[in-house]
Amino acid sequence: MPDLSNPHDRFFKEVFSRPEMAADVLANYLPEEIVALLDLSQLELVKDSFIDSQLQEHLSDLLYKVRLRGAGVAYVYLLFEHKSAPDPQVAFQLLRYAVRIWEMLLEQKVKPLPVIFPLVLYHGRKAWKAHKNFAALVDLQGREALRPYVPDFHYHLLDLSAYGETEIKGEAFSQAFLAVLKYIFREDLGERFEELLSRFRDLPPQSLAEHLRTVLIYLARASDKRLAANLNRAAKKVLTEEGGFMPSIAEAWIEEGMQKGLQQGLQQGSALLTLRQLHRRFGTIDARTQKQIHALSFEELEELGEALLDFNTKTDLKVWLSKHPRK
Repeated sequence: MPDLSNPHDRFFKEVFSRPEMAADVLANYLPEEIVALLDLSQLELVKDSFIDSQLQEHLSDLLYKVRLRGAGVAYVYLLFEHKSAPDPQVAFQLLRYAVRIWEMLLEQKVKPLPVIFPLVLYHGRKAWKAHKNFAALVDLQGREALRPYVPDFHYHLLDLSAYGETEIKGEAFSQAFLAVLKYIFREDLGERFEELLSRFRDLPPQSLAEHLRTVLIYLARASDKRLAANLNRAAKKVLTEEGGFMPSIAEAWIEEGMQKGLQQGLQQGSALLTLRQLHRRFGTIDARTQKQIHALSFEELEELGEALLDFNTKTDLKVWLSKHPRK
């Protein structure tokens, strides 16, 4: 179950669980010679997490399985570092997680072992100075004869803090989400709220509502609470100004909620958008089920948004709701 108390973890999981988002980021930020080997149209999310419980406050992870061009498979392990400063031991942690993945595959009788490509996504305030090679953490000074016995393990780094405004690459949705991650720790975040929300104008109408919901929730939870008023004003202007988009979202998030508090407004918008997703997958949702969903708390709606990715029928939804009765 996702850690709903950690907005960075929630945002990362919700965004990068989308195959199209993950594939676009990998295509644009992995080395070209690596991308040439991968069939990213066949990217598959593996849901296991390999992070130690005591580190989950600062780290999140996702594992993808991808077909190699020609034959065979490989794995891409994406580690999200959401501290404001990098951990100097991340190479050691990544090596541990890679071994755990291989152990899982051995238990599944997978032979030979596939390649695991480790990628770190970082968006902190401080520049990344941690070693990207595990061997650099081991004291070999004056003892080069021992080097062959130390794992020569490297990882690839995507440090968003090092990218300029025009250097973020990818499709419109990737650029929008990565820009939000880039600025979430910045002191000028409040001044950039309107600009960040405006980036979503270029998204396809069919996915706009869901993507805006995701980013508004993240901005409201992860930013300094003193910036809430700026976020309210920016959201209202971007969503309702002449030439703006999706008035129904504005009604749910602003007219109903922002006057009473951003959290309540987002709860109502989240319920509406969850119902829209369910309708898209399963057709008409009966009135009783709709009422149950509207009665869910904001945190429960977040859980449902995660769970419905695994639903196959309406029965799965009813079973989930039966385990979350409203008092």
